[in-house]
Amino acid sequence: MRRKGTIQASLRAAFAALPALALATGAAAQEWPSYGGDPGGQRFSGAAQITPQNVGRLAPAWIFHTGERRPPGPQGASFEDTPILADGRLLVCTPTDRVLALDPLTGREIWTFDPKLAPDLKPAADFLCRGVAVWRDAVAAPGVDCAARVVLATLDLRVIELDLATGRPCAGFGEHGTVRLSPAAPQRYAGEMALIRRPRSRATPSSSAPRSTT
Repeated sequence: MRRKGTIQASLRAAFAALPALALATGAAAQEWPSYGGDPGGQRFSGAAQITPQNVGRLAPAWIFHTGERRPPGPQGASFEDTPILADGRLLVCTPTDRVLALDPLTGREIWTFDPKLAPDLKPAADFLCRGVAVWRDAVAAPGVDCAARVVLATLDLRVIELDLATGRPCAGFGEHGTVRLSPAAPQRYAGEMALIRRPRSRATPSSSAPRSTT
């Protein structure tokens, strides 16, 4: 459990800055669809353009400001997201669980989704989101809605699936794209239990099982 109001230095990151390195070719050369690069978390990149000889010449290609502001109250807020790259969309999750899809080459916002956390939410582990996951429906026809989905686990115990292409909730998942989790025992206050870890890849639409942290 995090101590409330900590990590002041990281609060600056909640307001801004997702720098991207300038690369010569398209971002589709290699995707990074999971936190660890692949479902097994190998963290291996086959990219070969950046070498010891040219790394010193890299420069920021763009900077994107999320517009995130620290929620009112004593809770801290930390930008601890690991962006992932899938289908030409750089997916970013803010401390209040907003999800943004950006063009990785230009930094242009493609879509944004706000789960609209309750104003009285007081997460015990501070406001933070460590990332989202992408799941692909192997039997869906190419181009149909939600053939590729962004899976978000929120601080108020919701699991939400979004269409990767548009950011709209996937109607076929739960209730209008959302499954609400119910603790075995009542919470003493809103936020006593929260989902802060990245959802894991799943085999079928009915087996989503994000890990919770209290």
